[in-house]
Amino acid sequence: MNKIKFIFIIVLVFHTLNSFSQKYKDEFFYEIGQSLKSKPTFTFRFDNRNSFITNYRAWIYGVKIGLQFKDKFRTGLDFSMLHTGIYVNQDIEHEGELYKSVSTKLHLEYASIFAEYVFYKTPKWEFTLPIQIGGGVSYFKYDIDNKSFTNNMAPVIMYEANITGQYKIIKGIGVGTGIGYRIMLLSNPKINQHFTSPVFSLKLILYPFDFITINKD
Repeated sequence: MNKIKFIFIIVLVFHTLNSFSQKYKDEFFYEIGQSLKSKPTFTFRFDNRNSFITNYRAWIYGVKIGLQFKDKFRTGLDFSMLHTGIYVNQDIEHEGELYKSVSTKLHLEYASIFAEYVFYKTPKWEFTLPIQIGGGVSYFKYDIDNKSFTNNMAPVIMYEANITGQYKIIKGIGVGTGIGYRIMLLSNPKINQHFTSPVFSLKLILYPFDFITINKD
C-alpha cells in the first residue's frame, strides 16, 4: 500500500510540474541557478512537525543547519527525532526468560538532506516549498531490572514535501505554519507501526543570525 501511495504522489508531482507554464518553469530554475552563484550565508533553526504514527498523534522535533543563497534557496542537513511518547506492551524474551506485557517506547531518529525554495518573501512574510529525504533507525526501548535495552531496530528511509509560511513578529522571532506529507520509502519490517502520514506544523521560529552581522555580496 505504501508503494502505491508513493507511485501515486510521484505521478501527481510530475503532472503538476508539467501543468506549469514553460515561462514559470524557466523562471523557477533561473532563480535557483542565479541564487547559487551568490555567496552563501549560514542558516540554522529549530523545527517541529506534527503527524500521525498509526493512530497516535506524533511530534517530530529537529534542527536544520545549512546554507542560504540570496534569500531564495536553502539547502543543508536536518536532524530529527520522535518526541512523543508512544508505548506498546510486548512480550520480551530477555536472557532466556520471557517477560509478559513489557512497556516499550517507540523511537525514531534520522538525518535528512533538505532543499527549500522561497517563492514569496517580504521583510515580514515568507512562503517556501521545502522537501527532504533521509534515513535513520526506528526501534523500541524498554527497561528490565532498572537497565535499558533496545529491540526491533532496523533502518528506515523517508521522503517529505511541504508548503510552509511564516511571519516575523520582531527581530529574531517569528511564527510559522505548514502542511505536507511524509512517505516511508523503506519501513522497519520489525515494527508494526505506520509512519507514512500527513504532516502539519504550527511553530515558534528563532532567527539567531538576525543578531550576527555577515558580509553579503
